[in-house]
Amino acid sequence: MAKSNLAYTLNNFNYGNRQLKPKIEKPHIGRVKKTKIKAVKPGIFIALIITIAVVLSFYIVNIAKGTVITFKIEEAKKQLEMQQSESVRLRSILETTHANATDIENYAKLNLNMRKQNINQVYYISRSKGNKSEVTKNKSEKLNKNENFLDKLKNCLKSIGH
Repeated sequence: MAKSNLAYTLNNFNYGNRQLKPKIEKPHIGRVKKTKIKAVKPGIFIALIITIAVVLSFYIVNIAKGTVITFKIEEAKKQLEMQQSESVRLRSILETTHANATDIENYAKLNLNMRKQNINQVYYISRSKGNKSEVTKNKSEKLNKNENFLDKLKNCLKSIGH
């Protein structure tokens, strides 16, 4: 075979079986009718704007409240941590003090000559009369109350003379 360029060899094409493309008719371009946009009534538009403003204001207020609550929670957490550390400190002091209670008792007995009180040294007060209490004086003091000024002066001079 001789060298030939197939691109220019037209004998290889079969023109008999070729179908012609149907002609496409251009569509008729006419004027497009403009549709009018219906205007929103002013009352409805104002109501819509007010509704949006109210919703946004509620949203902003809730965000502000959430922020305040968050700050309060953080402050409460700080106070809780401080109280817990104070509790630990006080418990450690209590434990060391409790261990030394017997030492304090021994020091009071040996060095200060102190003793525990006896049962007969304990006096109980009845609160059956409410929050008030009366101090009763012996009869001789009541009698002295009825004395006049001269009798009191006489008794005073007698006590100095003794």
